[in-house]
Amino acid sequence: MSKILINIAWPYANGPIHLGHVAGSLLPPDIFRRYHRLLGNEVWMVGGSDQHGTPITVTAEKEGVTPEVIAERYHEINKKAIEGLGIEYTLYNKTHCATHTEITQWMFTRLKENGYIYEVEEDEYYCPKCAKFLPDRYVEGECPKCGAKNVRSDQCDSCGTTFVPGDIISPYCTRCGSAPEVRSSKQFSLRLSAFEKPLLETLKKNTYWRPNVKSFTENFLKGGLKDRSITRDMSWGIPIPVEGEEWKSKVIYVWFDAVIGYLSASVEYSRMIGKPDYWKEFWKDPECRSYYFIGKDNIPFHSIIWPAMLMGTEEGLNQPYDIPANEY
Repeated sequence: MSKILINIAWPYANGPIHLGHVAGSLLPPDIFRRYHRLLGNEVWMVGGSDQHGTPITVTAEKEGVTPEVIAERYHEINKKAIEGLGIEYTLYNKTHCATHTEITQWMFTRLKENGYIYEVEEDEYYCPKCAKFLPDRYVEGECPKCGAKNVRSDQCDSCGTTFVPGDIISPYCTRCGSAPEVRSSKQFSLRLSAFEKPLLETLKKNTYWRPNVKSFTENFLKGGLKDRSITRDMSWGIPIPVEGEEWKSKVIYVWFDAVIGYLSASVEYSRMIGKPDYWKEFWKDPECRSYYFIGKDNIPFHSIIWPAMLMGTEEGLNQPYDIPANEY
């Protein structure tokens, strides 16, 4: 009997899931789960609601409620919808919970201790009219690579290019429509550049990856990996586990904390069944294969960033075996 770990993309808890979620990243892994259960394999299928980040704060601002109200509301709505479809998670978890906060802060601390997270003075968008630093989703503009319009300021979903403040053409604040400035702010950055060589080796080795996954990953690696900020000036999110008054107004950024959800859900389930260390059978046993069912916009986060984070812990955590990403 083999162990199989199925990881499903975490939908944002800012609205109800739709047929695209079902066809793209919910139904395929459930079929895969049933297949492996028929073979007699031990299968865990984990995922949940992505409750942090600007999609939740944007919806909360529109409704005049707190982000937590939105996050909890749609977590419950989507959980019931998934259960109603007969899709059986081992655990459908959420990122706004004690275990996820614990594991995210542990990984942040571990990467920092190993020299892969460091302090930087980083440019960020600032809206003089709103008098606020603007997280990525509050700034949109034109992609300088493919010309796509109204792309977020952190990533173009059309071509997969990622950005830093100042990259996109004609940026505007989605709150008020005015042009933001670029100002300096103290943040923490992930040393992605340290993992370029091992990630290239992984890409060459995994010849069975889907063509779209290989293509997106190759494009990401072509120009060389750049270090990437993992904290933001906002209040909704996981607190940064570092002493100092200057860090109290900042949180760990959602793209860093969300992918850790696969690991934290596994830890949470192990504790729920009274076997607190059993998650290691799925994360540290090299014979266990882990699969990540996602949409194409999440490919770089699962083929580049998450593998780098796993390597950086230096804890022997399993790399993704396969990333069967769909176009939607």
